[in-house]
Amino acid sequence: MSTTRCLPMLPFATVLLAAVAATATRADDGNGPRYRLRFDGAPVATGLPVEESLFTETFVEVDLVTPEGPVPAVEILTQRSLAFRREILEVEDGRAVRERRSFSRATCRTHEGREQLGFAGKTVTADRLGDAWVFRCDDGTELSGDDVERLRRLFGEEALSDATRATILGPGRPVAVGERWSPAIGPFAERILGLASDAVDLDGAVGELELLDVEEREGGAIGHIVGLLRLPIRKLGELALAEPVLARVEVRFEIPLDDSTASGGALDVNLRIAATEVGLADGSGRSIRPRVSARVHRGTARR
Repeated sequence: MSTTRCLPMLPFATVLLAAVAATATRADDGNGPRYRLRFDGAPVATGLPVEESLFTETFVEVDLVTPEGPVPAVEILTQRSLAFRREILEVEDGRAVRERRSFSRATCRTHEGREQLGFAGKTVTADRLGDAWVFRCDDGTELSGDDVERLRRLFGEEALSDATRATILGPGRPVAVGERWSPAIGPFAERILGLASDAVDLDGAVGELELLDVEEREGGAIGHIVGLLRLPIRKLGELALAEPVLARVEVRFEIPLDDSTASGGALDVNLRIAATEVGLADGSGRSIRPRVSARVHRGTARR
């Protein structure tokens, strides 16, 4: 059986979080209001601190099916829990070039135990140099190489362009409450879920997002987006499968509407793969029993 240390967060977490910060412009065609969803979000500005929390969990278990019964072959568990106060300090050309993040919680857990990350309880200032970020603890504590890499992944996962998010997730038209649209499933699987380009049978993949409802809060309106995707998976990591197994992906997130300043921005994503038995495509005649789950919860509120 194999285990692993803390892995980077699945890309969909922060890509969809960017949608959480999006805005929409309202139109009315006579049949009720329609909302043009915008994925460029509000203009980046200094100040206005935001409280953010993040929890991710990935669990992978693969048993090799033998005449004597299933034999555990792979078992991976990784959890990450972060809570921090984020403040943009400097902006150039519409993007943040200096940020401060104060981490009240930063932990990682695997089968081997729980680890408190080196920047837990620290305030970290980040400076953008080109497309890279440089980090330092404000109290002078030296960050380890692993912690620098974790921070780079966290910031890097947030860097997918607005146009790319809109192309993958957006409807491409104004939508009314209850209206559904299909995301770009291939790019969704590759850019958001982090799957290999040949891992999904796109001919059999289906998915929809929906503007479920609009809620009025102090500061403006919030739109609730829900979605469900069913993806036939033909590769698990390096294992090519004789026939696809089904991945079910449930998505729910909030979007402030009409330049709303309302607090909110919850994000929940759940992915599950389960198969009683599936053959490998290597001609060996071997079969496996895979179980995969991944979940993400992220919240954000402006103070």
